[in-house]
Amino acid sequence: MGSAGSGRNIATTRRRPRAGNDVGQREITSLSRLGTRSCLVCLLCDNGIPGESRNGWSLSHFSPPLNPRAILDKKRRKKLQKVVDDHFSYRRYEDDDVEVKEAGKCGFGAFAVRRFLPGELVIEVTGQLLKKSEYDGSDYVMELSDELYLEPTTPGAFLNHSCSPNCELIQLTDESLGVVAICNIEPGTELTFDYGWEAFDWTPKCHCGTANCWGWVVALDEVKKMKKLAKRRSKS
Repeated sequence: MGSAGSGRNIATTRRRPRAGNDVGQREITSLSRLGTRSCLVCLLCDNGIPGESRNGWSLSHFSPPLNPRAILDKKRRKKLQKVVDDHFSYRRYEDDDVEVKEAGKCGFGAFAVRRFLPGELVIEVTGQLLKKSEYDGSDYVMELSDELYLEPTTPGAFLNHSCSPNCELIQLTDESLGVVAICNIEPGTELTFDYGWEAFDWTPKCHCGTANCWGWVVALDEVKKMKKLAKRRSKS
C-alpha cells in the first residue's frame, strides 16, 4: 500500500545458519566442482569464514564473524533498494487492468490501465492469511475477519489511502477482499480507497493531495481525535 500501507515481501525468511561443521561441509560440497584452491578460498572469505580456518582448510568449529556490511545504513539501503527495483519485479506489476509504479510521496501505487465504471470489480486482493491472535500486522495488512488478517500480494499491497477515494474495499470471499470502483476511473488514474484507520500517536500524515484531504491517514470520524493527539504531541 505505498506509504502507509505500501508490500509484501515475496522473498522468504531463511533461518540463520548454525556455526559448526555442517555449515562448512555444505560450503565444501557446493564448491567442490570448482577445482581450484584460489576460487574456494575467495568464496569462503566472501561467506564470512575466518582466515585461520581458510588457510588450514579446517572448517570445523568456527563461528562466522559479524559482517558490518550486513547492517544497512540509510544511504546503502537506498542504493541497494534501487538495484532491487531496477532488476527485479517485486515492486513492478502490470496486466490488462492495473499496473504498479511510482506514486510520488506515497512511494509506489496501483494505477488503472483501462477505464473502470462505478460498481465494477477492479481487482481481487489475495495473500497470506494470518491469525490476529498470533500476528501484530505490518503496514500493509488488511482485516479479513474478526479472527484473520490478510497480508496482500501485489498489486493489492500497493493500494494507497485517499481522503477522496475512487474505490472501496469489500469482503469478496472467505479468503479475499475486492476493490470496487465507486466512480468513473480513467486509464492512468491511481486506484485508492479510504483506509479508515483509527487515530493513534503513530498514525502517519496523509499525502493524497486531494482538495478535501484531512491531513492524516484516518477515518473521517477520527479526524477530531487525531488533531488532539497531534496537538498534544507538539507540546511534548
